[in-house]
Amino acid sequence: MSRIEDIHNKAIFIYDLEFIGDIKQLHTCKIWDMAFLCVETGERFCTVVDPDPNLDQIPPPAVDGLFPLTRKFLSAHNAMPFYIVWQRAIQWIMKRSQDRHVILASHNNFSSDKTVLEHHITFSPIELFFFDTLVFFRDALTTYDYSLKGLVRLFLNRSHDNAHRAETDTKRLYECILTFNKPLCGYVYPLHYNSLRVIKGIGASVEDNLMRHGIYHEEQLLNNYFVLYGLKLKKTHLDLIEQSIRLRLN
Repeated sequence: MSRIEDIHNKAIFIYDLEFIGDIKQLHTCKIWDMAFLCVETGERFCTVVDPDPNLDQIPPPAVDGLFPLTRKFLSAHNAMPFYIVWQRAIQWIMKRSQDRHVILASHNNFSSDKTVLEHHITFSPIELFFFDTLVFFRDALTTYDYSLKGLVRLFLNRSHDNAHRAETDTKRLYECILTFNKPLCGYVYPLHYNSLRVIKGIGASVEDNLMRHGIYHEEQLLNNYFVLYGLKLKKTHLDLIEQSIRLRLN
C-alpha cells in the first residue's frame, strides 16, 4: 500500500461531495453537489447534480443542518444526471493531471465521500487514489475538534459559513492545509479498497502493525481478523476492533 509522501509523480485534487440519503444505508445515497480543486493550479470544477430526475419531491436531509435540497433549486442550477457530470469532471481532472497519479483528497473521505463515489461509478478511465485529510490531521495535530468546522476555526480564525456545499468545503479545506503548512502524509487507497482506519480502535500504530503483517486494507482484515490475536494489542484496543469488525460483518 502506498503513502502519499512516497508518490512523487502525483496530482492532488481536493474534492467534496454532498448527497441525499443515509451513509449507513449506502444504496440510499445519491450525489447532488460535487466540487474538485486542483492543488497545483487552484482551479476549481463545481457543479450541481440531479440525484434522481424521476424524483419530484426530494427527501429532507438525513442529518440536521444539511442543505435542504429542492427540485426548484436543481432546476435553477440546470442540474444534470451524475453520469453526465462525472464524465465532465473526469475529463477536467485528466487534463490537469497529465498522466500523473491522481489523488482525490477530502475530509472524512474513507468513511463518506469515497464510499458514496464508489457506489456511483463502476469504471474509471484513469486509476484513482484516495486520501483522507481527517486521518492526516488526527495524526499530525492535537486539538479538540477535528471536523472541518473545527479546523476552519483553528487555522482560519473564522466560522465555516455555507458549510455542506461542495465548493465551500473544498476551498476551506484547501485553505486549512495551506495554513497548516506541513506536507500531507499517510496511506492512499484505490477504488473499492478502504483504509484500516475506518475500524474503531485502529490508530496509526495499529495500522502500521497490521501493514507489517500483510493486512493492508479493511477488506483483508474483515476476512482475516484472527490475525489481531498475534499482535499483542491492549485488550481495550482489541475489544474495540472486534466490536467494530463484527458490526461490519453482520
